[in-house]
Amino acid sequence: MRKRIRLSFLLLLVTVASVSSYSQVSGNVYDRTVLLKTIVGTGTAFAIDIDNRQYLVTARHMVTGLGDHHQVSVLRENQWKSLEVTIFRCKDPIDIAVLVPNQLLTHADALPVSYPSKLYFGQELFFVGFPFGWSMQFPNLFSGPVAIVKRGVFSATIKQDGAKLMLIDGYNNFGFSGGPIVYHELGKPGYDLSVTAVVSGFQPELRPVVKKIPLRPSDSVDGIESWRLIKDESGTP
Repeated sequence: MRKRIRLSFLLLLVTVASVSSYSQVSGNVYDRTVLLKTIVGTGTAFAIDIDNRQYLVTARHMVTGLGDHHQVSVLRENQWKSLEVTIFRCKDPIDIAVLVPNQLLTHADALPVSYPSKLYFGQELFFVGFPFGWSMQFPNLFSGPVAIVKRGVFSATIKQDGAKLMLIDGYNNFGFSGGPIVYHELGKPGYDLSVTAVVSGFQPELRPVVKKIPLRPSDSVDGIESWRLIKDESGTP
């Protein structure tokens, strides 16, 4: 009996933890974040509504080489669908562009825009997007691909060429460019999230994580994974 009660309690804890974790990023964020493709490659955009009009926001470098009126593609229902947009670009060095689509992309609940002044240094936030074009699929919940979420900490703000940049301490990848940075306002009840910034890029940090060990003539490489073996300039492994 004691084991059964303990097991039930454990299952309850797992269930509560799962619900709490899932609720960190609300459905309207997922439904409003789209996989975008331009001549630059794949990236991320998200929809916001202002004055009864829907706009797509992305990183300005995602529309490099495009005219003010151009065609982009978004992945919907497992198909790339063309979208005619009018493009408004922020001035240097702000890496944000606003796309005005010729059609409504989502009826999801609004994603409010909030100024960083409501954020505290060290506060947890999330950035949402499609690293390397990857996505999840939940056809019963969302018609399009579901974005991948990463967690970060609001570390600092810096001035760069007159623009204020937010520094987020987290792990970023190619493809998150243009994605929304969302957070929950401290002290506010519920799970409503606000978008406060747009992912621009990341600071590469290269560190050696393996050590090269020379092979001796008597060493056998049988059974060693191929990726562990490299060759020097003379071709010797």
